[in-house]
Amino acid sequence: METLTKVTGEGTDQKTVQNYVDLLSGHYSVVDLPGLKFAKKIADNIDAMEERLAPLNEILQPTKEFEEFAERVREEAGTDAEKIKLLEEENKELVDHRKSQLETAEEMLKENMSITLRTIYEGELPNNISAKQIKALKSILK
Repeated sequence: METLTKVTGEGTDQKTVQNYVDLLSGHYSVVDLPGLKFAKKIADNIDAMEERLAPLNEILQPTKEFEEFAERVREEAGTDAEKIKLLEEENKELVDHRKSQLETAEEMLKENMSITLRTIYEGELPNNISAKQIKALKSILK
């Protein structure tokens, strides 16, 4: 399922959308680390992943009406499960639409996707990078 091809510092990585979401999170965790080459490659990879993951972000964005409903639920029901259920039943169409959005996003996360990413070489890693950060970037490290 996973194919990684690297050519002259660039790589096309076939993974699921969820893999790229996780990798993007790993990139965000290192944006403040020093090193010009490292920073440029991280920034390029973030741009590439954000662009390709934009449809997922759009699906995950709740409608204005749902945001207002969620605020109403917090104000009126708090954590009272019965009150929440009553409000959800009163707004069934809105709640069903949101559930549909989340189901669509869940399916999207399972889909395969290919994004060309820049490889980061061991010599380009900042000295103060942690093992946790290295692990999060492992699929693009060489």
